[in-house]
Amino acid sequence: MQDSIAQQIHHAAQALLAPGIKLEEALASTLNRFLKWPFRASAASITDSEGKTTETSPIVIYTSSQDEAPPDPAHVQADAVACVFHLVNILTVEELRVAYEKIATVKRLKRTLLPQLEFARTDAPLSIVFAVDSSEPLEKLAEQMMLIN
Repeated sequence: MQDSIAQQIHHAAQALLAPGIKLEEALASTLNRFLKWPFRASAASITDSEGKTTETSPIVIYTSSQDEAPPDPAHVQADAVACVFHLVNILTVEELRVAYEKIATVKRLKRTLLPQLEFARTDAPLSIVFAVDSSEPLEKLAEQMMLIN
């Protein structure tokens, strides 16, 4: 009998917490088990429509025209980016500020304009700050997030 998706996610989370694991590689591998083509997750640099390129992000979820694993790190166009991650083992207030700066760099990239529709939509990539642990209670970090926003 196959595990439920909740059980699969639970097992994947346990694997991410294993001692000595490389968080970037383990998370990319885990995400790629759940993502279906055309989506991929890997370390990647991102180039916008004006040729500006970011430094390599540890995990980027993007669409790919190929169903095979990309080179590591991948190089993707900003229009193909769905989500960018900032990874840390221990989240501190300072690390949260660094995460927001790096994520803002990706969100400022120029993307191809979408045609106007009758309803609102956004093409900005989702951003996730992924941490295994934190130095402060989550409530304090949430307060800092509101100040940074």
